[in-house]
Amino acid sequence: MRDVKPFLLATCIFALATWAAPWPVIPVVSAVMLLVAPRAFSPLMLACAAGAAWGGILAWTTLSAPLGRLAAELGGIVHLPGAALVALSVAVAAALAWGGAELALAVRARASPSVVVHKDN
Repeated sequence: MRDVKPFLLATCIFALATWAAPWPVIPVVSAVMLLVAPRAFSPLMLACAAGAAWGGILAWTTLSAPLGRLAAELGGIVHLPGAALVALSVAVAAALAWGGAELALAVRARASPSVVVHKDN
């Protein structure tokens, strides 16, 4: 239950960030969240939250736009079912968040000072 609040917070942040800015903001937001609160978030949680946020945006879009027809037309162009394109877009959002979080972990690991043991002569 304690992991639900950070997940919902991250989902809302991703939804707002995606609504306000284009897709490249997703890995940046993911990296910032992981660097600011490393104990609250993990790369997997952030990837799932980004996917849930984008899925929510797509679900909201279906209420006011013919997303099904658009997905079916685009699917016909690339020879995939429309639902596969929708699932792929959610997977891309999750992959972008995962990549940003993993990059933040690598940067934090490199930036943290390592313990150096000096021998006295």
